[in-house]
Amino acid sequence: METIIEMKEKTCRTLFNEFKDRYSTDEVDQHPQLAKLFTYLQHRCSQANGNYVHEPNENVRELLWKFMNYAPKKKPTQGVS
Repeated sequence: METIIEMKEKTCRTLFNEFKDRYSTDEVDQHPQLAKLFTYLQHRCSQANGNYVHEPNENVRELLWKFMNYAPKKKPTQGVS
């Protein structure tokens, strides 16, 4: 029997807090991709305190997967008529 667990989408605030718990300031300073992800999440948290789910672009989506093992869902796209 296979069980499917659906992950709840994380808010920007949750992702930012997890990021800060996982990586030190020195690690962020030494790794350009970590710095980019930190800046992105920090900026998103400045809007509505980060209490919303945001669909990031493909580049940020890859960074979230690489460094936080998190893959936000893509919103379904509608076909072009």
